[in-house]
Amino acid sequence: MRVLVTGAGGYLGSWLAPRLQELGHDVVGYSRSTHPELGLAGWHTGDIGDADALVAATRGCEVVVHLAVQPQYRSELDPVSDLETNTLGTLQTLRAAKAAGVRRFLLASTSAVYGAAAGCLSEESPLAPVTPYGVSKGAAEAYCGLFSRALGLHTTILRIFQVYGHRRDGHLRTTVEGHFLRAVLDGHPPTIYGSPANAFDFVHVDDVLQAFELTLAAELPPGLTLNVGSGKLTSLGQLAGWCLEAAGMVTAPASTEAPLLAAAPAAGAASSGEARPPQYADLVRIHHALGYVPTSDLRAWVFDVIRPLTTDH
Repeated sequence: MRVLVTGAGGYLGSWLAPRLQELGHDVVGYSRSTHPELGLAGWHTGDIGDADALVAATRGCEVVVHLAVQPQYRSELDPVSDLETNTLGTLQTLRAAKAAGVRRFLLASTSAVYGAAAGCLSEESPLAPVTPYGVSKGAAEAYCGLFSRALGLHTTILRIFQVYGHRRDGHLRTTVEGHFLRAVLDGHPPTIYGSPANAFDFVHVDDVLQAFELTLAAELPPGLTLNVGSGKLTSLGQLAGWCLEAAGMVTAPASTEAPLLAAAPAAGAASSGEARPPQYADLVRIHHALGYVPTSDLRAWVFDVIRPLTTDH
């Protein structure tokens, strides 16, 4: 299939676009700058709000995988750009896909649409976003639903939880696990901003790629929404403890999961200390629809990252 990947130069796109190319798809990237190192079949440069550029890019494609996004950390600082990129950009891409006769449209959405809901969240859980990012992605989902119901474009929405993993160049990302790992590699305990009890569903980028690959290969009903996560919770305290343990800065008792901290994680000076409601993905629907089973383990990944580096030292 000829597949257009918007946001192909971003974190997820830099992994997904080459993977789809390796699987035999004819992949075209779309972003503000070209990335020849990804080895794709073609590339179009343009802004996600540029209707003419999007129409040109989608021409001849059977599938659009829409990853282009303003990330959450910029959302609070610039909610107008957030709306323009995440909502209007999705609308423009949907319109281009429809005009070009694209067969399928896959949207990368986010668990942020669930807002502050706690516990195991299914795709039927109420959407109540509490950030501009969540609002903008919820509106993007609504436009996908509209195009599916009213205009006959086959859409699928993948709601992705907290992604972790290396960048394609091998460097750590500027996400919580990246900050924790850098701290212990420098000989310092991680700094936790907020409560150590704050817990998230961390899903490895390889499992996210698996979900996209399976979605492209499956015959699914139009308008389907699927959670993509690990299906389990990890607290910031657990994550910090694993980093300390892997770096040899703690002693782990054999009888419990939590390490005995010889070097405790530092509390952030700007922290409110308040716990966020823990939420994790219900994976029943995606397992039944695609056979998706997450294969990566966050603790094992932390040890895989740290041990070779500490051994080299």
